[in-house]
Amino acid sequence: MVDSERLAARLGPWQERLVADQRLPCAQVAVVRHGKVCYQAQAGEQAPGTPLRADTIFRIYSMTKPIVSMALMMLYEEGRFQLNDPVKLWLGKQWSRESMRVFVRGNADLYETVPCKTSIRVWHLLTHTSGLTYGFDAHGVVNPVDALYHHAGVGRTKPGLDLAEFVDKLATMPLMFQPGEHWHYGYNTDVVGRLVECISGLPLDEFLRTRVFEPLAMHDTGFHVPPAKRDRFAALFMPADLDPTLGPRKPASLTRASGLVDISAPSDFNYRSVEELGDKKMLSGGGGLVSTLADYTCFCQMLLRCGRGEPALISRKTLEFMTRNFLPDGQDMEQLAPPGGYSELPEEGIGFGLGFSVVLDPAKSKQICSPGTFAWGGAASTIFWIDPQEDLAVIFMTHLMFNDRLRLPLRAMLQSLVYGAVVSKPLTARL
Repeated sequence: MVDSERLAARLGPWQERLVADQRLPCAQVAVVRHGKVCYQAQAGEQAPGTPLRADTIFRIYSMTKPIVSMALMMLYEEGRFQLNDPVKLWLGKQWSRESMRVFVRGNADLYETVPCKTSIRVWHLLTHTSGLTYGFDAHGVVNPVDALYHHAGVGRTKPGLDLAEFVDKLATMPLMFQPGEHWHYGYNTDVVGRLVECISGLPLDEFLRTRVFEPLAMHDTGFHVPPAKRDRFAALFMPADLDPTLGPRKPASLTRASGLVDISAPSDFNYRSVEELGDKKMLSGGGGLVSTLADYTCFCQMLLRCGRGEPALISRKTLEFMTRNFLPDGQDMEQLAPPGGYSELPEEGIGFGLGFSVVLDPAKSKQICSPGTFAWGGAASTIFWIDPQEDLAVIFMTHLMFNDRLRLPLRAMLQSLVYGAVVSKPLTARL
């Protein structure tokens, strides 16, 4: 069991302290063991002067990825595709090996490419080994291909693009590396979302609504916030000592004399769109969903039920398959990542499956958990993990961009607090 008193005595003050010290605008935590919520609490404000609500809506960014990856695997269970299928079968010849190029050297003004040796396959996208990237390094300081993306205007926030148009444009960009050679975080799950559309014949939002959200009663999860729910939409913050270009922020530019700056207004922050407040054209499978603590807890509870062999949206065997390490030769993300990468969590001792990170060696990762724990997080510092051996799930919601994990290692802190309250062995062996 989990010692609920010990958990509350440690987690509650931790949440309150992070908010009081202006390190986080808010903090919501849910802990689930053996299918039941054994801890749920919150601290902070939804927006300046507005109390946080149990049903506050957050941008979950990359915590969209596990949901969309699972959606594709639901179609896999129906025999609609195989993991080794080339994605050109659905996305067109521009995604064929003959049409794609791989970056070798140069910069955004002048660069050299070589032919692509193999077509991108479905498993490359699910594991982030396709060669796609994000455009985070806009000036190409470490990753020149990021600069090519930036200069070409490739990004899910580009006005007017829908998912099909975005994926078509993505195919025109050079890959960072030959498919399968490295692990690198990029727009892979956005392409996975497009595959869901092409294979199912439904728009991504409709597929998720009818096949995932409605069956799980995730009524506040979707690609936009309707007008009736906007009073529940959390303000977005970043540390006051940073600016939106990820560099040190000049004191004169601070808008608040505190540790956090509200960047909800579009003029404050050039890395996000305000499409959450409208009917989105761009349905980003990699980071477009908004959700609540309760809704994402429902998703995690479903995965725990699945692991126990109980009725769920996918089978126990499929989830076991998804949460194995698919990186070549059993390597972890650290070993397989090229320079200039980014991840939602530390990479050492952690592999990657089909849409989830997978803990290979807790000692190497320096994180207390069980081997086989699968997880991911979001750009606004949201966190979840599922530990099948302990039949445990933890979900954490906040709204802080650009958190420095060295200064504020939220996941590691949360893990030590939660596992410090686990006092009994699991009921039965899991996954």
